[in-house]
This record gives sequence, C-alpha cells and structure tokens, in this order.
Amino acid sequence: MSTPARALLLCALLGPASAAAAPCPALGEAAAALHAAAVQAPAAAAAPLAAAEAALACAPRIDAGPLAALFDAQAAYFTALDAPEEAELARSSAARLRDGGPEAPAEGPPPGALRLSPGGPLVQLNGEAVVADQPLQAGFYAVVIDGPAGRTAQLHALWPGEDLHITAAGAVEARATPAPVAPASPTPLAALPAPPPPRVEPAPAPLPPAPLARRPAPARPWFIAAGGAAAAAAVTASIARAQIGAAAGATAQADIDRARQVQLATGISSYALMATTGGLVVVGLRR
Repeated sequence: MSTPARALLLCALLGPASAAAAPCPALGEAAAALHAAAVQAPAAAAAPLAAAEAALACAPRIDAGPLAALFDAQAAYFTALDAPEEAELARSSAARLRDGGPEAPAEGPPPGALRLSPGGPLVQLNGEAVVADQPLQAGFYAVVIDGPAGRTAQLHALWPGEDLHITAAGAVEARATPAPVAPASPTPLAALPAPPPPRVEPAPAPLPPAPLARRPAPARPWFIAAGGAAAAAAVTASIARAQIGAAAGATAQADIDRARQVQLATGISSYALMATTGGLVVVGLRR
C-alpha cells in the first residue's frame, strides 16, 4: 500500500470518536463488532471503531484483555484491506499486551519516545499513566487525554523511527526520531613542537702524549777514572814492551842498562795502573 493511501486509511480508522457513538459502550463488545465487520463487511467498520474510541474515553479503567482483542480486530481488518504492514503492527501490539507489558523482544526495532509539551494535559497510553521521554515501542496505542475540553481517546499507530508527540492543546502526532547527536569531542590542542635535541659538544681531541724528558745519565766518576787508569796502563805497557827492542839493538852496556831500567819502571807502572783500574770498576759497580 502506498504512503498516501496508508495515511488516508489510518485517518479514517483512527480518527476521533464521532458524536453518534453510543455513550460509554463496552470495549469488548466494540472489539467483537469490529472483528465481525472486518470478516463480513469491511466497509461497515467505521461505526465499531467509533464505539471503541468512545469506550476508551469514558471507561474508568482500560483492561489489557479487551484492548488486546481490539488490536486483534484491527489486524483482521487491515488484512481484509490488504495492508499487511499495518496488520502486523496491530498484531504485535496485541501480543505485547497479552505478555503483560510494553517491552519488545531484543531483536525488535529500536524504541521511540513519548514527547510531552510542558504544561500539557494528563496522558494515558493503553490504560497506563506516562511521563515525558518515556521509551515507546512501535505499535498501536490507545491514547487517552484529560484536557480542558474533557476526556478524549483515539487509537494511534507509531512506526519504527518515530516519536509520539502530544502538544499542550492535546493534539497527537508522530514525528521522525531525530538522529542522536554525538557529544562534541574537545578540540585537541595543537601539538607542541618537539624540543630540540640537547646539543652535545664534541669531545676535545686528545692531546698528543708529552715526550718523555730524557733523564741525563748520572755521572759515574768511578768508571771514568777506571777508563783513564786502563788507558794509562796500556800506554806504560807499550813503552815497557818497546824497551825490549831498544835493549837488543844497543851496542853499549850503558844503553842496555838504561833500557832495562825504563822497561822495569814502565812495567811496574803498568801493573799498578791495571790494579787501580780493577779496583775502580769494583767500586763503581757497587755504587
């Protein structure tokens, strides 16, 4: 069924109660009459619907059983009119009433809400008092309003994705549920620039090792003296050796005697210097 046809159908079926309805009929009788009309003569359903709304408006209380029977009668009527979506909506509404509450199964459509204008009239849905922003499942509702003009009642359909609004004047209308507004996230602060890396001063180049000061060799007078004595011993020894040749080549006895005296003196001196050299070396090694 097209959307305009659906709207015209619901306006005809769910309009306010007519003045011609009998005063305060029984809701169960009105439901049975609507069901009979749906099966036998759908065109004659307007009168049972008006009687049902009149019963809702004047009944001191609305029982779940007769109201569920009324929703079942609506389902039969919509089925006769080839409106399967409306029929299923009425059928699920009757099932919720029989189960004892307005809760919908977990796999059902997301709930809408009841929106009441501030200072508006007292409202009952399906015989229960309501509060503003109360969650509502999609389905048919018996809306009873106690306003300045008296008590009125009407049957109203609420589809998935709609909220039920009741104005301060008592008008009932369904509006699309506004999309939830995501909470504004705080604006992130601009990222501060990263601090520059600490400057690492290059390590000073290692200094070249200082040249070791050459320590002057300690003076060794004992060894120096020993060297001089050894040199003198060598000289005197060579002089003494030379006297052998001089004595052999001499022709006079006096030259021979002189050569022997020189040889003897230089030989003794040489041996004495050699002994001195040895002593100086021993003393120097012990120092």
